[in-house]
Amino acid sequence: MKLTCFKALTGATLLTSALLTGCAALTPAAAPTQDALLPADWDATVAGNDDVEALAWRYLQLSLATNPTLSAQLGLAGTDSDPTLYARSLPDISPQALNRAHQRLSALREALMALEPASLSPEEQVDRRILLSKIGLDLLSLGALGEARNPLKAIGMLGEAYSGLLVRESAPLGQRLRSLHSRCRATPAYLAQLQQNFSPETVRPTGPQKQLVSPRLQGLASDTGMLRKLAPELAAQAQLTFGHRRALAADCAAAADAIQAFDSWFQETVAPRPDSDWRLGAALYQRKYALYMDYPLGPQQLLATAQRSLRERHGALVQLARRIHDRYLEEDIAAGRLRKASRLSDPQVVRNVLDKMAEDRPSVDSLIADSYALADSIVSFVQEKDLLDLPSTAKLRIEPIPAHLSGYAVAMIQTAPPFQPELDSVWFWDLPLLRQ
Repeated sequence: MKLTCFKALTGATLLTSALLTGCAALTPAAAPTQDALLPADWDATVAGNDDVEALAWRYLQLSLATNPTLSAQLGLAGTDSDPTLYARSLPDISPQALNRAHQRLSALREALMALEPASLSPEEQVDRRILLSKIGLDLLSLGALGEARNPLKAIGMLGEAYSGLLVRESAPLGQRLRSLHSRCRATPAYLAQLQQNFSPETVRPTGPQKQLVSPRLQGLASDTGMLRKLAPELAAQAQLTFGHRRALAADCAAAADAIQAFDSWFQETVAPRPDSDWRLGAALYQRKYALYMDYPLGPQQLLATAQRSLRERHGALVQLARRIHDRYLEEDIAAGRLRKASRLSDPQVVRNVLDKMAEDRPSVDSLIADSYALADSIVSFVQEKDLLDLPSTAKLRIEPIPAHLSGYAVAMIQTAPPFQPELDSVWFWDLPLLRQ
């Protein structure tokens, strides 16, 4: 799809623009609507429902209908009647779908609020509280937090749509590739929705968001990435027919082209706009904190506790560093490279010890192999001391981070899905970030 097709959508509906401009490639594999991914009786079974477990299941269904890319994280590819329903779908991110999600979340919250805690078992009370906090955070994200205006959120969902099918062997390879094929075919329509959402001049991402958009999009669309390289390679391994392999490669390449076109449009149209403030402000932060943390201490109380703990820990660190400094750094002191602890300030004593410790570290290139060795040694220590039961490190994979996740942190983990606990957990190192 050409960039001109994306430009033609500005200020008009997707269907109208496609008809007027001839951008037919945008519409054939449009994302299913939220209603299409929910049971027909979903809304009717929420109001007045006094079963916490049933309401929790309704929340799970709504979460998957709103964002089908969660299927890989949860280990739920579909339903009994349609086993790949979620795994082959992309989110509907139209304003109408987001408003409908808000309405349905509100209905779930009302049903849960109507339950009298005293009438519930202790387990149900805990589940009710967790659900209320999670729904509250979802509503805040759709509303005041403006997650629909966060381009990294949308790009992250698109990246997860691909990598979630390729990172783990959650289903036979052929089945996962068929789901990937469907998602690739739906990608141009998803990006067209995204462009509509970002077309108004009033939509202004933060500076950090803008900075990370292009690297992540280009990572998804690169010649060595999931769409152009990995998917065709896996299709050959899965022994798909020649026609299927060719169609999958073509549609995944078209998805990559659409991603690059969207990136160009974003950089030309959205990036030059003034940055919005990345800070939430005290009032909004308080609201998010209360829902996200669900913790007895408020932000200021927690900060005071952390500062007090920091002072205590720092004092203990200084004492330990002074006790071991001269012995630990004996060779450097003898060679005249360092002075004895008695002649140094507390910060310098600590720095000398930490600098020496830091010499024994892996390089970026050896980090993954060294991490496997460290994981094995940790498990061995825990087992030797009989501290607790641990899964085998054979269930842990340590890999470079996918491009769509790069830039968040130096490392992150995707644990085994709750509905497929037999699958691997994956620890990602952000090697490009570490090389900076």
